[in-house]
Amino acid sequence: VKIRGFRVELGEIETLLKQHSNVAEAVILPQEDEQGDRRLVAYVVLRQKALGSSPLLKFLRGTLPNYMIPSAIIVLEALPFTTGGKIDRRALLTLKESHTNLISDYALPQDEIEQRIAAIWQDVLQLKRVGRHDNFFDLGGHSLLMVRVHSRLCQTISSTITMIDLFTYPTISSLAEHLRRSTSTGLDRPSSQARGDTRRQSMQHLQQFREQTRRARGRERS
Repeated sequence: VKIRGFRVELGEIETLLKQHSNVAEAVILPQEDEQGDRRLVAYVVLRQKALGSSPLLKFLRGTLPNYMIPSAIIVLEALPFTTGGKIDRRALLTLKESHTNLISDYALPQDEIEQRIAAIWQDVLQLKRVGRHDNFFDLGGHSLLMVRVHSRLCQTISSTITMIDLFTYPTISSLAEHLRRSTSTGLDRPSSQARGDTRRQSMQHLQQFREQTRRARGRERS
């Protein structure tokens, strides 16, 4: 399948997951969200449930590029099978996804600035809740979605925030603290001119991302 323009072998991710000592079974499936963006979801059966799925993400990141990391890991008691003895992938797709499988400890956003950041993340990532210590990339975020977040943050919170800041401070708590330190007016709504500059900057970042994707596709074909 193709994820954000990159060719992905699902079996490669499944094989790697099964090499983890706590994974008994693993299946990777592509899913599309309401905006038509395709992402990967992992369905796993664990040997020790108490360890959770967070260590699996760390394990995958040590080997795979970001676009091959599942946006969600759903822990199951057992995988469903068809009458023919094969894994029932259709049944897996009907399961209600829970992104909280990626979150070890949920912490409620504390003040207004954290709540504003959380609201933007929830809308862009299409999640019902986001904790103040959750990592943007752990929740399925990627560079293209980061551009959308950057535009929204600049328009509603602070026009001084940069894309580098978002990569440097990937959690709500760390980003909010950075904004508090950098300016005492971080909650002031930017001017219309600043919002226009922000939109132009976001479009430049988006064009850069598309150019990087185009080059990656060219390398694939070669």
